[in-house]
Order: sequence, then structure tokens, then C-alpha cells
Amino acid sequence: MTTTESVSLIDVAKRVYAETGERLTIRDIANKMNVSREWVRRFLAGDIPNPGVLNVEAFIKAVKDLSSNA
Repeated sequence: MTTTESVSLIDVAKRVYAETGERLTIRDIANKMNVSREWVRRFLAGDIPNPGVLNVEAFIKAVKDLSSNA
């Protein structure tokens, strides 16, 4: 019997950030997403229990877009 470990979208976002986005500023990510720097900081710290699928997807897209332009 095999087990499948489910990976949350939040885990994916944090992995994308760790792999490509750590050189980006919170300000850059927030501006790209059109959210506050505080939201990005709290999201990365894990302080937002339910950030919403659309916000997490926007975070991933922002990090990938900014990383490809860097």
C-alpha cells in the first residue's frame, strides 16, 4: 500500500519563494500583487491561517514573474 502525501498550495507557494523569490523584496512582491507589504510578510511568516486560493495563486505568479525579470 502506498501513501500519497498531499501538498498544499501554500506549501507550493513557499517552495517557489524559497527556490526563486528570496532575492526579491517584500515590497516588489506586494506591488506586483497589489496587496500590502504587511500581507506578504504575514503570509511568508505563516500568520494568515486562510489566505485564500486566489491570493496564494497571485503570490506564486508574482514571484515567478518577478524572478524571470530579475
